[in-house]
Amino acid sequence: MADRPDSGSELAPELEAAAAEIAGSERGFHRPPAGLDAAGQAAVRRRALDLATGSGPLTAIASYALDGERASTQNCENFIGAAQVPMGVAGPVHVRGSEIDGAVCVPMATPRAPCLPASTAAAARSRRRAAPPSSSRTWE
Repeated sequence: MADRPDSGSELAPELEAAAAEIAGSERGFHRPPAGLDAAGQAAVRRRALDLATGSGPLTAIASYALDGERASTQNCENFIGAAQVPMGVAGPVHVRGSEIDGAVCVPMATPRAPCLPASTAAAARSRRRAAPPSSSRTWE
């Protein structure tokens, strides 16, 4: 995990000024100060968001284990951090395809129904009992 600027609302004076400029402009969050890594850009954007909306410092999303540089260039425009999402596991679920033919456990991220992984596993078991994997039927 790369070093990050303070995850709170306090930034160096020049970055604080940049956040205030972003918060008060129509240009949005697209252009943080040049020369900052992804974590620095995210810190400036979080502060600008706080200044523009009164959201608070958003410290909960400032600490993350993923690669911020990669996320900000390949996965997410205007990166400000990452949120944890509860995960469960369904399985074993029988999967037949070009890469695998067998029972696998499937990690599932779900911010809603805590029973989603368990109900998915139960549905897969019911499906397997109704039409064994050797069947030519497909399940979508």
